[in-house]
Amino acid sequence: MNDSVLLLSLISAVVIGTPILLAGLGEMMTAHSGVMNLGIEGMLLGGGVV
Repeated sequence: MNDSVLLLSLISAVVIGTPILLAGLGEMMTAHSGVMNLGIEGMLLGGGVV
């Protein structure tokens, strides 16, 4: 595999996975504070669509 193809694949994976990563981090912080977030599934779906 060419180095540029590998680099572009890694960059696109990070760009595509960022909304789901941010929603997961937000849920982790709210769960750590003791607040039960019942809408995390919808937030993850919304983040995946964007």
